[in-house]
Amino acid sequence: MLAKFAIFCKNLTDWFKSDRCFLKYFAQAFPLANNLLLLTFVLLAIFIISMYMVIAAQMAINPTLSLVIVILLSSALAAGFFYAIKHTTDKQMKGEKVEKTNIKLAVSTFYTGVGEYYLSFICMFVVFFILAGLVIAGTFFLADKLICSVSALGLDAASIYVILADPNQVGALTQSISPQQQQYLRYWCRLFLFTTQAFTFLIMLWIPEVMYARKNIFTAFFTSIKKIFSDFPRALCVYLTTMFLNYMLALFIVLFSRFSIISFLLNIVSLYLLVYVFYAIFIYYKTMFIENTREWIA
Repeated sequence: MLAKFAIFCKNLTDWFKSDRCFLKYFAQAFPLANNLLLLTFVLLAIFIISMYMVIAAQMAINPTLSLVIVILLSSALAAGFFYAIKHTTDKQMKGEKVEKTNIKLAVSTFYTGVGEYYLSFICMFVVFFILAGLVIAGTFFLADKLICSVSALGLDAASIYVILADPNQVGALTQSISPQQQQYLRYWCRLFLFTTQAFTFLIMLWIPEVMYARKNIFTAFFTSIKKIFSDFPRALCVYLTTMFLNYMLALFIVLFSRFSIISFLLNIVSLYLLVYVFYAIFIYYKTMFIENTREWIA
């Protein structure tokens, strides 16, 4: 019995050390994510974008113009942010020391990313919104054909969009409909959850592919999906782990939503988790598709 247990422990240890273990990417990402400078940049950029959106709403600025400005600002943030993650990941995986307190270096790295990838991220945001719109439209079509029509739900389109965007609003907006309609609405929500998560999973490696393979965004979109399927079990495990962490944090945010200070701190933690997850994805990509001796056909 002890011999079998020892063999099991040895096999488990070997698995953790091997490239087959998807959990090691998250372990390697943990020390990198403890980067207060990068997190400060993200917080500052989000604050600026949020302030602009508030001002734009109050001054009744043209929605199309506001969307364009938000895309331009978000593209600059994304270009600098993801380049900083790539730069730090590369240094760590080479065994070099990662500077976490050098403000001048952090600013230089961030602006280098903006200079190199700004146009790419503008195009990526535009393509992403188009693809997301197609996914939503396609899901509406499937739900209408497979479950029931929008009118059969007993809700207007605006209420359905609110519910799909925030499932926590289901109770407040479905009190006037029948139990059967509520059941149909739950099916709608589950279908939307599946399609949106599947879409997010398929584009999980899109950004690392653009930054490492140095391809245009359209070629990188298809080659990144190809790499997802070429390493499907491990890629799925990585994605499901990120979703589990996100859902656990979301659960804590809901549970402590009545406590302002705790809720605020948990929202800060959610940004830290976002940085942590992206580090894990970049480490996974570089380990499997850059450093691995296996040849990946792009």
